Amino acid sequence: MYLPYQNAVDKLLKKHHYDANLKFEGADHSENSWNQRLDIPLTFLLGNKVE
Repeated sequence: MYLPYQNAVDKLLKKHHYDANLKFEGADHSENSWNQRLDIPLTFLLGNKVE
């Protein structure tokens, strides 16, 4: 359902030299799954890994 949007975002990021091809096989789009990987987008957006 969201794949066309994801492809458009990937294309835009690639144009600006970002590698946006992250996939989490077996993970769903639930709160629990996002909790396990929230540091990835936050690090991308904020630039520093919070520990």
